[in-house]
Amino acid sequence: MTSTSSVMEKRTAAMSSSKLMELPYEILLLIFSKLPARSILQFQCVSKSSRNLVNNPALAAMHMAATNEHIDVEVRSLPFSYKNHLRFVSCGLLGFKYFGQVDGKLGLYNPLRREYLWLPQPEYIHDMFSERYGMGFDSVTNSHKIVHFLSRGFPERPNRWVARVHVLGTGSWRRIPLCSFTTVEVGNAYAYGEMHWLVDGNQIMSFNFREEEFRWTINPPPVTFRSSFARHFLINLRGSLALVDVVYSEKKVEIWMYKEQKYWTKDYCMPLDCCSGGYSNFAVGAWEHGIYIIIYEDYCIDQSLKYPTVVYYDLRCDNKKEHCRYQEQLHLFSSTGSLISLKQYDNVRTNSEKNFFDAGECDFPECVSELLKAPRVK
Repeated sequence: MTSTSSVMEKRTAAMSSSKLMELPYEILLLIFSKLPARSILQFQCVSKSSRNLVNNPALAAMHMAATNEHIDVEVRSLPFSYKNHLRFVSCGLLGFKYFGQVDGKLGLYNPLRREYLWLPQPEYIHDMFSERYGMGFDSVTNSHKIVHFLSRGFPERPNRWVARVHVLGTGSWRRIPLCSFTTVEVGNAYAYGEMHWLVDGNQIMSFNFREEEFRWTINPPPVTFRSSFARHFLINLRGSLALVDVVYSEKKVEIWMYKEQKYWTKDYCMPLDCCSGGYSNFAVGAWEHGIYIIIYEDYCIDQSLKYPTVVYYDLRCDNKKEHCRYQEQLHLFSSTGSLISLKQYDNVRTNSEKNFFDAGECDFPECVSELLKAPRVK
C-alpha cells in the first residue's frame, strides 16, 4: 500500500511539474526569480527543460535583482585559521585568496553549485600594505563586478590608496579614482546596488557598481564613533543597509537602518548580557531572522584563549535570543544563495591555468576544500 502511494505521489509531482513548464517562459522566469536559490537548483533535476531554465543566465540575473524580496540567508562556519583566506562574501559568492604565491591568487566560489573560478591577476604592487574587496551586480549590463582597493606603504604616505575594478567575464582590471581617506574597517555590506565600508571611524564610503565610482553616504547615524567602549559594523539586513552599534560598556546592541537611502532610524535596542563588560573582540552578521554577534572575550586567568560565544537575536520577537558556546576557535560568515554558474566564464582563462569546476575532477586547493566543508550552523 505504501509503495503504491509513493508511486502515485511521484506521478502527481511529475504531472504538476509538467504543467508548470507549460507556462510562458517569461512567466516561469518571473516565478523562479522569487524563490530561494537552493530550491531552484533542486528543480533542475526534474527534466531537461527545467534544467535549461535553471541554468539560463537570464534567470540568474533576475534572481540577483530580486534577492532582497526573499529571505535566503545561511550562516556557515570555518576554522579560525582559514579566516584570512576568505576575503569577501557577496552576491551569494565567496571570494577567497590562495596564498600559494607571493602576491596571492584570487578566486570565486559558489557553494550551492560547488564551482570555483580563478580570476585574472591584477597588476602587482610591491609595497602593498593592506587591501579590501567588494563584489556587486550591475543591473543595467547584467554583469557582476569586483572592486579592489589597497594601500601602498604606511598610513602617513599621501595618496597611498589605489583602486581598480574587474568585470566578471573579462580578462583584466581597470584603475579607477578613489575617495580620500586614511583608515578603513575590515567589514563591508552590499545593499542598494552598492558596497559600503566604514572609513576613518565615522564615515561611510560607498561604491556604485553601475557608475563604477566611489562616493560618500551622507548623514551617518548619530552614534558615538571612535569610542573605546563601542564597536560598529555595517551589514545587509533584510535587503537594507544597517549599522550595528555594539556598546559593550553598557551591555547593549543597537541597530540603525538606512531608510530610503535618505535617513537613519534606530529600529532595535537589545541587551548584551553575556558580555563580561571588559574588552572583547566582536564580529557581527545577519541570519535568516535577525543578526548574530560573535564575542571573543579577553584572555582567561590562566592566559588561555576563551572559546567564542555566539548570540543569535531573533528580530521577529522582542528580546528573543539564543546563546551558543563553541568548543573551538571559528569564523562565521553569512551568505545568500546564488544561481550564477562560474562555468560560463571558463573562456577567459589561459591555457596554462588549471580551472576545474566539479569536485570529482581535481583536488581543490586547501582553502577551497575548507569552503566545501563549511557546515551550516544557522
